[in-house]
Amino acid sequence: RRLCGPSNLVVSLCGDITSETASNLVANAFADLTNHTPALVLPQPTQAKLPARAKRSEPREQAIVLHGYPGVDILDPRSDALNILQEAMSGLASELVIEIRDKRGLAYFAGAYNMPGLIPGSFVLYCGTRQEAVDEIDRLLTAEANRVTGDKLEDQELDNARRKLINEAERNLQNNLTVAQSTALDALYGLDPARRFHTRERLTAISNEDIRRAARDILQPDAQAVSIFIPKATHP
Repeated sequence: RRLCGPSNLVVSLCGDITSETASNLVANAFADLTNHTPALVLPQPTQAKLPARAKRSEPREQAIVLHGYPGVDILDPRSDALNILQEAMSGLASELVIEIRDKRGLAYFAGAYNMPGLIPGSFVLYCGTRQEAVDEIDRLLTAEANRVTGDKLEDQELDNARRKLINEAERNLQNNLTVAQSTALDALYGLDPARRFHTRERLTAISNEDIRRAARDILQPDAQAVSIFIPKATHP
């Protein structure tokens, strides 16, 4: 009763259906939903004291090293650029994985992820490794952040990442469930519900220099938070 009402309801129907039939189905299904729903009040973003480091033991099988940076919200024009950067820094063909895993054999997994939200999220570099390699991984993640903010991101890296995201988005358009979910969420978030249908145009309009500029904006050394988890012995 507190959260569900007409003022914050989005219904997305995708498939072999007419607009008239869809409207009738929605009207009949939600005719009784008439209660007032207050507007969503978002918490104010907190200002972290950065740079910061934390190290603790957890019952995990591998050591995990995270380098996080304050990110953007979903309405920020840099969000798509950071998604391309995330793709360029992840996957088996990324420079990060090649350097840490292929050349040095230090990582079980590595990559980056961009996590925008209704309030600013985070951009994170991560790596799973063995305990004795933690210090070296820490240095290598810092070196990778320095590389991508120091105009050493190659056009080929970014072009490949952009192309992969476009291909994946267009492949997902074949799935009605995926389309319905993404359009409904975009509408709830205040984005254009049709934006998923224009991913190629959206991402193609972002230049490689736009991506490099977004990387420099976000991956700043004085805004870095390092989190290191060391495996803790567990007893049966």
